[in-house]
Amino acid sequence: MARRELIGLGGAALAAPTAALAASAEPLAAPILLAANRLWVTATINGRGPYFFCVDTGTTVSFLRPEIAEKLALPAIGTRNVSGIGANRAFSGMVEAREVLVGERFRLPPTTFQVYDFSGQLPPQAAGLLAATIFTGRDCELDFEKAQWRLWPDGRRHFAGLERLPSRIIGSAPFQQPDRIELDARLDGKSYHLQVDTGSPPGLMLFGPAAKRSGLFDDSRPFAPQPTRGFGGNTARPSRVARAQSFEMGPLRIDRPLVSVMDPNQFSAFAGDGLIGLQFLQLLTLATDTRHYRLWASRNGKSVPADDYALSGLWLEPSAEGGARVTTVGKGSPAEAAGVRDGDSIVSPSNYAEAMQRTNGPAGQAISLGIRRGGATLAVRYVLAPWL
Repeated sequence: MARRELIGLGGAALAAPTAALAASAEPLAAPILLAANRLWVTATINGRGPYFFCVDTGTTVSFLRPEIAEKLALPAIGTRNVSGIGANRAFSGMVEAREVLVGERFRLPPTTFQVYDFSGQLPPQAAGLLAATIFTGRDCELDFEKAQWRLWPDGRRHFAGLERLPSRIIGSAPFQQPDRIELDARLDGKSYHLQVDTGSPPGLMLFGPAAKRSGLFDDSRPFAPQPTRGFGGNTARPSRVARAQSFEMGPLRIDRPLVSVMDPNQFSAFAGDGLIGLQFLQLLTLATDTRHYRLWASRNGKSVPADDYALSGLWLEPSAEGGARVTTVGKGSPAEAAGVRDGDSIVSPSNYAEAMQRTNGPAGQAISLGIRRGGATLAVRYVLAPWL
């Protein structure tokens, strides 16, 4: 992500007059930014900052990097377990901030942060994640086309120009503040129950049982292996990217979308069939209706993002010798056409990190590998190209 993009976001937030915090029938507006497959805002904590945060409606608790929690000397209030994709679990401390001001416009009540070391899961500029409650707790609107987050402090009076989605804003436990948005959508004519997750970069991800029901996790179909990362690390089994025929959700219609499908044997701690993520959500203006616990939306003018998947077609694991071993070859991929098979060992390059670097790149890049199979060494060459 370009540094100047974040500087611009921070400058816009700092320029916003704090007088706008007064009650008003008109919405308050704060800038947002889409960059590095994330939704960004700025926020001050206890009057210090601003810090850059990613908005993640897929999590019910906000997160803060340990070094920032220590710098701010936030009081500790206990520990908590967190789990996500793949049922990975992490334990960490919790701290509380007396005031969080988003974009110099939206003042949050005292906020609990889980202190968590993201270890490369977030861009280094991110101080942490802001949870779904900052969007579900009051009538808000995310306008991705105008790069604005609008909030109605006294409640929104109408939703003209928007379509009410088959959706529910619910709490994770009885009597808890609503912190999760669920909606119904159709993929290739089948109905799916999805969670709205601005923290998930793919447009659509199906969990194991739903992936199996969709028919997209099928060895006879073209696919690209894909890592799926959640709290605590990667899933034990790689996911796949496959091409569907159609996706429909309210005013959103996408032909031949790419869908991330988890291995049917891989468990996820999320509820429902899957996630609708930022790649698709950015095509909409999204509004919460807190009186009726519903989500409204309209299609904006943004184009469907270009396909994005690794063109190598290979899933590599480190070998005991420090090299790379091929564990999955994508159906229909250039690597499969060149004769690479599951179980092959890459001997040139001999280093795992170098093998990962060499087998990934843009379309048109030539790949050359030395493969060991059954005691024989083979030279393999192919050119990266889209195939899904």
